Parts: sequence; C-alpha cells; structure tokens
Amino acid sequence: MRRFLFSDIVDNVNHIKSTVCDDLLTTRFFSPPNNPKETFCVVYLRNMVEKQIVNEGIVFPIMLFYHNRSSHEPLSEVLKDNIIVSSHIKLTNLMEELFTGLLTGMTVLLLNKSSECLLIETNNRVIRSPQEPDNEKVLRGPRESFVESLDFNIQLIRRRIVSTDLHLDYQVIGKETKTRICLCYMKNLVSPELVPIVKARLSRINFDGILDTNIINEKIKDAKYTPFKTIGVTERPDVFAGKILEGKVGIIADGTPVALSMPYLFIDNFYSPDDYYLNVYFASFGRILRMIGFLVSVLTPALYIAISTHHWEIIPSPMALTIAHSQQDIPLPTILECIVMLIIFELIRETGLRTPIGIGQALSIVGAIVIGQAAVQARLVSSPMVIVISLTAITGLINTKLKGLVIVTRIFFLIMAFLLGLFGMALGVLLLIAHITGLKSFNVSYIANFWPLTKQNLKDSFTRMPKKNIYHQGEQEHG
Repeated sequence: MRRFLFSDIVDNVNHIKSTVCDDLLTTRFFSPPNNPKETFCVVYLRNMVEKQIVNEGIVFPIMLFYHNRSSHEPLSEVLKDNIIVSSHIKLTNLMEELFTGLLTGMTVLLLNKSSECLLIETNNRVIRSPQEPDNEKVLRGPRESFVESLDFNIQLIRRRIVSTDLHLDYQVIGKETKTRICLCYMKNLVSPELVPIVKARLSRINFDGILDTNIINEKIKDAKYTPFKTIGVTERPDVFAGKILEGKVGIIADGTPVALSMPYLFIDNFYSPDDYYLNVYFASFGRILRMIGFLVSVLTPALYIAISTHHWEIIPSPMALTIAHSQQDIPLPTILECIVMLIIFELIRETGLRTPIGIGQALSIVGAIVIGQAAVQARLVSSPMVIVISLTAITGLINTKLKGLVIVTRIFFLIMAFLLGLFGMALGVLLLIAHITGLKSFNVSYIANFWPLTKQNLKDSFTRMPKKNIYHQGEQEHG
C-alpha cells in the first residue's frame, strides 16, 4: 500500500524520526524573517551528505529567494527549477521514495502546508582510486579496475566506448537494499533475443538483500547445479568493454567492483586480457598452455591412480618397480593418499590467500616443500605421489579462475579411475563432454565458439588470429 506525505510539516518530520530512528538523523527548521509562516525543513543523515552543498546549494538560495519573493507560482516547482543548486532534484509525494532517497544520501526538503517534498542529491560518498585487480593482472595493458560506485564504473565504460549505440538500462533490485544495477549493451551488435531474456530473469529476482553481483549471478544463470560458469565475471573495465563490443550484455551493480557478462561460453574460461595486448603468437601459445594446464591438472592424479591400481602392465618394468618400491610401508591406500595430499595442498593455498601478501607467498612455498619432504621421509606418502601432486598444483595455478571447476572435475575423475581404471577415465571424459554440450548460456550453446568447426569459429577460440581477421560476435550474428 502506497503512503503519501502529510500536509503538515511537523507531522512529516515526526513520522521520519519515528521511522528512521537514527542518531545521525538531522532535521533543521528555517523560518524566513519576512515570511515566518513559510517554514521549511531540511532532513538528512549527517554521515552521508556533503554539508557544504546543503548550506550553499539549498539553505542559502532558499533564504535569499524568500527575501526577494514576489511570484505566486507553486513553491516546490520554483525551488526545483530555478533556486536550488544540485545535479539531481526529484519532486515526490510518496513516503517510500522519501525514505529511499534519505537512506541513500539525499537531502529531503519539506515545505510547510505541502504534501510534496524535494529529494536533492548531496551524497558525499567516498570512492577509492582504481587499482589493478589482484586476480586479473596483465603483463601489458591498462591497470584500472572497477570500484564500488556504479556511477564511476559507468564513467570508466563511457571513456572506452564513445558511441551513441551504447545503451544503459538502470534498474533497482532487492527489497531491503534497493541496489541500483545497470544493463550495458551495444544496440547495433547485441542479439535481439538476448536483452529480453536477461531483463526477464532480473525481473524474477525476489530477494531482500543484493549486496554483490554474485547473488544476481546465482539467480539468473541457466544451470544451477554445474561446476561450469555460464556467466562471466570481471573487475577490469577493458575486459567488460570488450565483452560488450562482442555483442554481449553486461551488468554492473552499485556497491561491488565485480561486473557480469553474458553469454559466457566454455572457451571463455581460457581467455586472458593479455591475449589482446600481446603478439598474436605469444597470445595463442599462452592460450594453448592454459588449456593443456587444465587437462594436466584434472587428469594427472586420476591417470596415476588408474595405472598404479589397475594397469601396471602398460608402464615399463623399471618404472613399475620404482613406483612399487616407493609404495612399500605406506600405510594409506593410493587413492586415499592422493586425496589427503590434494586436501593438504588446497589448505596451504587457501592459507596463502587469506594471509598478508608477503607472508602468504612465503607460507605457501615453504609449507609445500616442508610438508612434502617430511611426509616422504616419514613414509606417510610415496615420492611419485608428491611429484604427481606438485605437477597437478603447478598446472592448476596457470588459470586461477578455473579453480573451483578443476577441484570438482579432478575428484570426479579420481573416483572413476579408482573404480574402473582407464576405462573409467574414458567414460568420465565422455560424460563430461556430454554435460558440456548440453549446457547453454542464455540460449547460446556452451560450445558455440568452436563447434561446428568452421573457419570463422576458429579465428578466436583455441588460438587468436590477427585482429584484422576477427569479427565481433555481433557481426557474426547480424552478418
């Protein structure tokens, strides 16, 4: 039910005080000397407004206006259009809009004998300076990142895409947080079916608090129970702008530096911002390395388990004897030995991430060396197992954004290899391929970038061709 403002200024102020109950709430009444009946009141939260703007942009101009007033036009309209100095002023008669504005840093101007109020932009929100994001560092290219301000992030995008075709669609979601979000896309490049799908999914979000884009991600993604990402995330404005120029839709939310882009395909997991700032040969080599690293990190432990448990005959006899000798007196079964070592490595990595940078790096390196050597000397694990886990760990760090996917698929292949050997691994690969081919990201096939195997699809998939040979996604769809 919509509630409207009272016509009495005192009733409005009392209602605000009883509802907000904030010791930082400030209410200031003013009565012009030559018009004592035309009292007005400014209401704001002290820690959320710029007091100089309130005094010089609102109070002083109004007092001066009252002193020289001769017009009989509606007072609220005159103040809004001609007197108050602010970048954004809104006239409303709804209590809900009043409280939303007040709690987001706006100043409320209440007039005597008026059931309307003015919401005036006076926010003094502090914005941190953009810095290079820790998770998306590049060897060459911009060093900026998004910050926690939606307006500032839009400015970063506008600076990179100077085009009238860039469309920005603002929305508010979250019952309690009322978080502002912005949909960004190129009208001349985006697929006509994509934008309505994204808007429809956003409209179905029924959640009290939207504090981060990850909540939006979970609410609008296609497959709820899959380790594969179907929505891209980034903190880099250049990456976000590049996705929009490919014909994708981006979402930026107020209060978080993490932006979303969709659709997100399987091959996108192996892209890096460096790919478009380095020489085409180095970029292609790096992309292939990331793909090989993913396969090695996922399959190496399972391959070792399959061979050492079911298929001794396929490896040379000297190697088989060496592995068998190293496993003597080891109290744990091979599969359990592998899982324990993987868990220990993940614990070391998580500890390194959660501690200060200098300490974390030293802890990760020293911890891995000391624990591995001590475990071998104590005959708790075998030397080949330490080598396998080390190789797995190193290759898993090549592409950190695949960390969650690598952990889940690695455990899956370990179980399949332990139960059925190499046949189980082959079956696991087939099941994984079937799962990937069945996924979609906003009605786009998850393997669209490299299947079918056409010349156009391969120009920017496994390798990167020179830029003159690469078409934007929007150009492919419309041309």
